[in-house]
Amino acid sequence: MQAWVDLDKMLKSETTVNSQKLRLLEAEKTIEGAVEEHESLLKTQENNDHSEQLVCETDESFLNDI
Repeated sequence: MQAWVDLDKMLKSETTVNSQKLRLLEAEKTIEGAVEEHESLLKTQENNDHSEQLVCETDESFLNDI
């Protein structure tokens, strides 16, 4: 009888560990998604900054030509 109790405890423990592993994998995917989104936003900001710089240089050049 004790063997069945021990087996039941072991299975419950394994189930808990597997649930924790699953939650960790889900958290890892969420973090990876957030990192990718952050990198994308940084690239967009860099592109916007570069575009703004080009517009300013073009405006300045135009004013100098007048």
